Amino acid sequence: MPYTLPEGAAEVPPVSAGEAAEPLGLLAEETPERRARPSRRLVNPALMPSAEQVWVLHAAEVSARQAIAARPASCVPGLTQRHGQGSAGCGFGKVASGIDGIT
Repeated sequence: MPYTLPEGAAEVPPVSAGEAAEPLGLLAEETPERRARPSRRLVNPALMPSAEQVWVLHAAEVSARQAIAARPASCVPGLTQRHGQGSAGCGFGKVASGIDGIT
């Protein structure tokens, strides 16, 4: 059956046949688990940190955990605040400078 394009329509389709079929494939792969989480959204890749940024953050986290592990419990913020002890002089400012709540 011949099909005529509406007046003013482009001669070339805006998407390829493969691109048009992709949503159908995704729907075919739909599972009850996916339907149970409709509010989940994909993150814009442009907003994700670069690999280099992730490595820097990871190194900072490892360093901070090592520094905390090396100190007695009386110097760990959170533990000391619950027990009414201060953490002054524990040196956290040197290790984690710029992080709120750590002195």
